[in-house]
Amino acid sequence: MQLSGQSLPLGVVLSNFEWEIPNHAFKDYTANQTTGTVTPISEADRQYAEVECYFADAGEKEFFVSFDVDSERVTIPLKITLDEPVGSFAASYGTTKFIPPSLMILYRPPPNEGLTFNGTVSVPAGWPEGEWHYVQLVTSNRQFQTFSGNNPSAPWYHGLTVLDNSYPYFPGPHGTHPETNVGHFTTGTTDQQGGDSPATGGLGPVVQSVIVADAFSTFLMFKPDGQDSRYVPILRLDWNWNASAENTGTTEAPQWVVPEGPPSIGVPYKTSVHPMWQHNIAINPNP
Repeated sequence: MQLSGQSLPLGVVLSNFEWEIPNHAFKDYTANQTTGTVTPISEADRQYAEVECYFADAGEKEFFVSFDVDSERVTIPLKITLDEPVGSFAASYGTTKFIPPSLMILYRPPPNEGLTFNGTVSVPAGWPEGEWHYVQLVTSNRQFQTFSGNNPSAPWYHGLTVLDNSYPYFPGPHGTHPETNVGHFTTGTTDQQGGDSPATGGLGPVVQSVIVADAFSTFLMFKPDGQDSRYVPILRLDWNWNASAENTGTTEAPQWVVPEGPPSIGVPYKTSVHPMWQHNIAINPNP
């Protein structure tokens, strides 16, 4: 969105502009395989005759622009209404299982993922079709205990909220927004799937127990038609995979006990908060 203050008749000098901009406006959103960043509108940005911004939500927006003209301070209000796309988001899932010889996984029989997303995003009547995709963040906590007590160090991403493997999560190709045309679905009423099968290997004979507490946030991200458009969040689903495994045998004859159970799935909700990250779980910043 681009707003500007101009004088009528032309030639009248306006100076000392100051814009009051409603909540959930932002200057830019960029995303790639290692960072997802929202650039806010700065105080300096508000001092120009022309201001550009995007909104992460819809509804009525009221702006105020103030400026000096002929030694007087003038404030002018401006109201606009932004329409919003309609999104739907649901998930189906399996249960935690042990797959010999050493894998614990959220599992459903192939070709299903352990957890499958089904989503749609449709635009209001009269809009040109836009595009959307899934983005997923993960906060992973995993603990391994060995019989010897010589426990392995936690991975570098332990406890950090990071990008889950790729941007976007589904579909490919993966890339950089807004510089490249990243993977996306076209808006419409057709269900589009994505999915995840979180797992942990390493259940070897020297390991006595494993505890997993992984938290995920999956976003439906929408971008309206237009060369300078930016992705904004439509819906967010928070879910958790909590699992444990215990070796009740010995290092010579391991016997793994893995309680089966489903993931914990929240209720999808509208959000105006972009997914942001500084690391990718698949890319070690300190190899």
